[in-house]
Amino acid sequence: MTTVRGDERGFTFSELALVLVVLGILIAIVAWGVGGIDETSTERDCRSELRELKAATEQFKAQAGFYPPDDRALDQSGVLARSETPNWKVVTTDDAAGPEYRPEGDRCG
Repeated sequence: MTTVRGDERGFTFSELALVLVVLGILIAIVAWGVGGIDETSTERDCRSELRELKAATEQFKAQAGFYPPDDRALDQSGVLARSETPNWKVVTTDDAAGPEYRPEGDRCG
């Protein structure tokens, strides 16, 4: 059995080092998780913009009888403002094939 004298209170260096290592690991895990949340929200925003652009393209076709030649036509017709989907653009080269949706910039590409 060990006896502790009154002047030997406190933590040892190894105990403090262990606590710091555990805290460092926990901080690293949280930082990595937060980074994943940001990427997930970016992907979600890109998918949402693309769905909105596709719906507007189909609405344009229902009203005009043909697909819009580009996203400017959507904007001019009032179906969808270009600022609502800044990361995507629509291009129609052949009405039978339908429109193409292309990412614009590096955010959704």
